[in-house]
Amino acid sequence: MKKILQFTIGLALIFAITLLGCNEIENEKDEDVKTTTLTINNQSFTTMKNVVWNSTSFSQGFIMGSIDSPLDISSGRNDKKEVSPGSGYVFFDIPLNPFNNRKLRTNKILNISAGENKEFILIDSTVVIDTGNSSDTPSPLSRFK
Repeated sequence: MKKILQFTIGLALIFAITLLGCNEIENEKDEDVKTTTLTINNQSFTTMKNVVWNSTSFSQGFIMGSIDSPLDISSGRNDKKEVSPGSGYVFFDIPLNPFNNRKLRTNKILNISAGENKEFILIDSTVVIDTGNSSDTPSPLSRFK
């Protein structure tokens, strides 16, 4: 009887260790899956409108009491999105007046690898190109103040 009890306890221990080991393997697999994100951080003098990188649109969302559209990223704000790995320019508009925007893009391509969490910070000295002007040359964003 004693041997049967020892055998049963041993079998239960082996079963429990096996279950715990499988759960640990699953947890390791979950940790290996990392998201790829891009944060657009607007530290410039102006509001960014219609911000797009590699087919992903960014916005700060609706802020109570804000006069900006939900598709805007106001100065001093940011927006973080899960993105697919890839490369591309950051495209955005800046307001000229309440009815017109100037369409711009970054001068440099932004590359994001799988599992990377990248931040793009727009400042007044960020070099941009006016996409509405085919003869435009790269220059700092501050020229549009």
